[in-house]
Amino acid sequence: RSAVRNQLFDLIHRQLASTETRQDQQRPATRQSAVLNTVNALRMLSDADRAQLEQHMRLSAYPAKDVVLAEGVVPDALFIIESGVVSASLQRPDGWLEVGRMGPGELLGETGFLDATPTVARFCAYTDCMIYRIDKADLEPWLAEHPELIGALAGLAKFRAKARAAMLEAKPVVADANGFLGWLRKNVRRFEVTRGQGADDKKR
Repeated sequence: RSAVRNQLFDLIHRQLASTETRQDQQRPATRQSAVLNTVNALRMLSDADRAQLEQHMRLSAYPAKDVVLAEGVVPDALFIIESGVVSASLQRPDGWLEVGRMGPGELLGETGFLDATPTVARFCAYTDCMIYRIDKADLEPWLAEHPELIGALAGLAKFRAKARAAMLEAKPVVADANGFLGWLRKNVRRFEVTRGQGADDKKR
């Protein structure tokens, strides 16, 4: 419960921070540069570098539940979330398991620029989202001149891999028969039995 609450507070903070960044610019800024200011891995860039990168950013709208990046594909672009929340899920034998959510200023598709490995998760818009896309063909020559960013992307990929592994290794919580969930289940069963008896009485 506390982990979910903390994640929600973090997403709210990032939404507010992204808005404040746009309002606090000392010079006129484009919409693209305002987004770049929210990306930790790109804060090291100079104004000239950002202006160059902005030329390759393409904005798209993703309604809630739309797939932003499918599972099992090699990303051909880097995605930057401007607004909204994106959900990351892994395919399991019993269905999709959500392993995380991302908000403004976070990146998707970094593995396509590191070792060209397919994505292991599916990324869907949890809410309506506005997301920038930078095609690999446009970004690779630029990254060649900024090797420090490759290191930042590698660090991000490593962190996410560890987070996924920790999520998959976590054991499911077993409900205590004497706890609240146990009490709730007993009362639900009791209600179902009572409702069934009432239906039988009406038939008679």
